[in-house]
Amino acid sequence: MAAENTPPAMHTPAIPSMWDLDELERMPTPPLGRRALRASAVAAAWGLAILPVAMGWQRCAVAMLLHRPCPGCGMTRAILLLVGGHVEASLRMHALAVPALLMGVFLMLATVWTTLVLGTPLIPYRGLLGRMVLAGMALVYGATLVLWIARCFGYFGGPVPVY
Repeated sequence: MAAENTPPAMHTPAIPSMWDLDELERMPTPPLGRRALRASAVAAAWGLAILPVAMGWQRCAVAMLLHRPCPGCGMTRAILLLVGGHVEASLRMHALAVPALLMGVFLMLATVWTTLVLGTPLIPYRGLLGRMVLAGMALVYGATLVLWIARCFGYFGGPVPVY
């Protein structure tokens, strides 16, 4: 009898999880206007992400909390030194700041472009640009990790000062 009083199940369209990349790839491409709006939102999110660096806030959260340098320690200061024209000091602060900066810019461009073309920033690897950027990022950040380990053992000027 209880089954007779149960309301019929409502059918809702399947909405893919944000991380279900196979489902995202099978979804139809949204109209250009919607993709352009989404790409603008992704660009705005990247703009907010770089705001602390652009404003000159140089304090690293890892350094503030742990009082130890992380693999990226010194990158912000190195980039700001480079912008100020102090190339040698920039390279001493962090030799891989420029490649990391370039890969970051390319990642921003790739996600905005992927959003404009496909409607989502989550699958940049579908395009050649995205695959190249992801491979470059893996290479640069792998080298950053190796440099950090070497500096922990006193090579290449030792650890970056944390203040």
